[in-house]
Amino acid sequence: MEKLVKLLKQMSSDTINNSEPFEYRKGKVETITPLTVRIDQKILLEEDELILTHLVKDYEVDISVSHETKDFELIEGAPTDIKKHKHEYKGRKKIKIHQGLKVGEEVILLKVQGGQNYIVLDRYTEPMTEGEWL
Repeated sequence: MEKLVKLLKQMSSDTINNSEPFEYRKGKVETITPLTVRIDQKILLEEDELILTHLVKDYEVDISVSHETKDFELIEGAPTDIKKHKHEYKGRKKIKIHQGLKVGEEVILLKVQGGQNYIVLDRYTEPMTEGEWL
């Protein structure tokens, strides 16, 4: 995060000093490992040229929960004598947010003035999801 703040400050300073607005581009994720984003036929950005925000990468956050599970019966024949189960689920828990880019997703990038780095701000199309509710 510190690196992102420093780059945004540098971009602001360069823009004011050069009287040039920032340059934004659209790109498409071509590979994940290593991460590459294609801007056009000639320009393929590689992982070391990309700065990712939380909107385009997996990260963990803490949440607070306070609820009880519902009663449920275990399947007959299970290797246990317990027939019903219910418990509290409380406290501060860590969860993972799956925001990582996927091949084919289209992104908005900001070019860092005076350098070859791009900040990947967000997707400009719906994220591709894989999860499901049970």
